[in-house]
Amino acid sequence: MVDVGSGIGLPGIPLAIALPDARITLLDRSERRCWLARRATRVLGLHNVEVMQADAMEVSLPHAAAISRAALPLDEFFSVARRMLPYGSVAVAAGSHGASGPVEGGWELIRVPAELLGESAWLAKVSLSIEDDG
Repeated sequence: MVDVGSGIGLPGIPLAIALPDARITLLDRSERRCWLARRATRVLGLHNVEVMQADAMEVSLPHAAAISRAALPLDEFFSVARRMLPYGSVAVAAGSHGASGPVEGGWELIRVPAELLGESAWLAKVSLSIEDDG
């Protein structure tokens, strides 16, 4: 999976720890944040993580899933996910602590209960289909 705009590795690094058989690419355009993410993966001994410094709008990488923690507006993240993911894949973007109203473009808002994070939050999820290629 690819963590778009991962910064220093959130949520990609915790996912790499929880899913040691998954290959995770941390993608960020900041040299400093990528350096910190590389350091964190070395210190944690994570061999299933690749850190890539690039602008998400300019790369096309094949992945099975994409995640983002509010690094891009949903429509831009959808555009990036369409380039990186095969049909039938899932893209998930972390949202805010308050729902922002209806979401267009096939996104489904999912409420994360307060019991999990200390306060409730929202995720936006989209499943890419053949119709999305247009």
